[in-house]
Amino acid sequence: MSKWQPTAAPLRGIIVPMVTPLAAADELDVAGLERLVSRLLAGGVHGLFLLGTCGEGPSLSSRLQRELVDLDPPTAARLGAGDRQRILRALEVALSTGRPLSSWIAQRPFGERRLAATRVGLTLSRRVLYDRIAVRVCRMKDDGLEEEVRRLLESGVPPEAPAFQAIGYRQFAQAVLGLWTSDRAVAETILATRRFAKRQQTWFRAERDIVWFDAAVPASVPDEVMTHLRGSDFGRDR
Repeated sequence: MSKWQPTAAPLRGIIVPMVTPLAAADELDVAGLERLVSRLLAGGVHGLFLLGTCGEGPSLSSRLQRELVDLDPPTAARLGAGDRQRILRALEVALSTGRPLSSWIAQRPFGERRLAATRVGLTLSRRVLYDRIAVRVCRMKDDGLEEEVRRLLESGVPPEAPAFQAIGYRQFAQAVLGLWTSDRAVAETILATRRFAKRQQTWFRAERDIVWFDAAVPASVPDEVMTHLRGSDFGRDR
């Protein structure tokens, strides 16, 4: 269990079935996450699902880029050059099914959701958010992130494992392997997290069904969110 997952004290009396569902070397894509949530719902679990993404892969070789352009030009144009995991997935779909990923998406667009959900978002000013990111990354280092990465590597988890695609783990793996200093790992983690947060803001702002709440005053947020949820379809039988 990672140090940055919820501990027993704040979870007392709260059922959290999705904490630590995977080992460090396991993989989980969006479809797999959707299946996991569907099984929980079918089993009678209801509540808030706090979902997000946590990492990005290293740069692709020019060969993989050219192969994706040849097999699926629309997807190649949509994905960033550094999005190794999604580009590899697009190649896998095209090669295993004989149809490009863009064809499957056109048949069933992203906007069609199988899981009904009331979605809310929390927002902060960019200055406050970036300050908090820096504080959090420094706290993660102080709390032992570098030592956790070292233990994972020493236990046999390879540097290319999915766990080391996560922001923070990837940077501190470079430090543990002797390629970077710890200070550089901290700086690179802060920079990568800021870039990732900016991309998430851009992505989720385009989602029209998300209702946003200002998290600048944290004490007021829970009541505001619960008032909104009570007025929506949240928690009702579907």
